[in-house]
Amino acid sequence: MHYYQHHVSDFNNATRYLSRLERSIYRDLLDMYYEQESAIDGTDMQSLERRLLARSTDEQQALVFVLTEFFENQNGFYFNNRCESEIKKYQDKLETAIKAGKASAEARRKKARKKQRVEPDSASDIAEFNGRSTDVKQALNDGTTNQEPLTNNQEPLTNNQEPLTNTNDDGEKALNIPFDVFWKTYAKSVAKDKCEVKWEFLSDKVREQVMQHLPAYVASTPTKKFRKDPMTYLNKKGWLDDIIVDESSSNQQP
Repeated sequence: MHYYQHHVSDFNNATRYLSRLERSIYRDLLDMYYEQESAIDGTDMQSLERRLLARSTDEQQALVFVLTEFFENQNGFYFNNRCESEIKKYQDKLETAIKAGKASAEARRKKARKKQRVEPDSASDIAEFNGRSTDVKQALNDGTTNQEPLTNNQEPLTNNQEPLTNTNDDGEKALNIPFDVFWKTYAKSVAKDKCEVKWEFLSDKVREQVMQHLPAYVASTPTKKFRKDPMTYLNKKGWLDDIIVDESSSNQQP
């Protein structure tokens, strides 16, 4: 979770008896809980103390007190009922957004299929549609009966097929690129569900810009730890950035 609601009155009423140090550590624990969307891992207390910068004896004692006071210990993992409830609401909302994004993408694909139908572009074709030439109309009717109509039973789009061509608001052709193409090209599996929601709300034109930039960006960062998380790339419009070669990786001996 990138954000959560902080109910000031609830927090103040529940922590009024705490010291400033204990209140501060409690807030840090809440931030950690919501960010990772899971219980606090207390199986290695030294590691937890380092993550929370609890270095002094007073800070470490305050950490233990707050965990005991506001969290439930289950085999070394500390759970908080309020946090669990808020995370469940967030995940349910995210799942709904994913379904809505997929439905929107499917609607765009259907619209693109319709635009693939051949439109009349000759004088005889126009005459046929206006009822001006029965001879042409008959010829067209005879020709079209031998063609199989487009249906929803077509083979789904795969990596071995060309992406569907759509027309954006500016009248320009743009590729309707599925999320899986982006995900496999980026090749860094972090927060896939959130990335898919973000991708479904990008325009076809932006998706095409992303895929034009992405291969060179991935090639410039062969070491994945130097590559941005995909959600960061999408949120900060990484496709507009210049390509910077990962010198640390390129200088390594083969």
